[in-house]
Amino acid sequence: MCRIIAGPTVTRILAEYGAEVLKVTSPNLSDVPFFQVDGNMGKHAADLDLKTEAGRQEFEKLLDDVDVIVDGYRPGALEKIGYGPQAMASLAEKRGKGIVYVNENCFGYEGEWAGRAGWQQIADCVCLNSIKYISDSTQLI
Repeated sequence: MCRIIAGPTVTRILAEYGAEVLKVTSPNLSDVPFFQVDGNMGKHAADLDLKTEAGRQEFEKLLDDVDVIVDGYRPGALEKIGYGPQAMASLAEKRGKGIVYVNENCFGYEGEWAGRAGWQQIADCVCLNSIKYISDSTQLI
């Protein structure tokens, strides 16, 4: 349940340690092709539209066996469609087996940007990590 860099890297590492990883993404969201090679190594993939009844039914079948969910979407996006941390905790309690819910986000959980979507390149620009030096005395932001 993640795209671009951070979430796919986390899940690739899980696959490297032997986890069976299924990347679930929406057929309505584009993926960045050059991230696919590295970020999807060792994973299975499925496109499911969780805004449709058929996509939700298929996803809920997958949830029967899930151990870990990595949520890398915009803060609150999965909660809005019924698959946030509270819903997964309820499911875990019902099935008698825990679920580790990992949420990674760009700007943290507090402050004026807490609800914004973003990824590392955006955060780098915002916190001035992406300053390009033309010479020792001149800089562009």
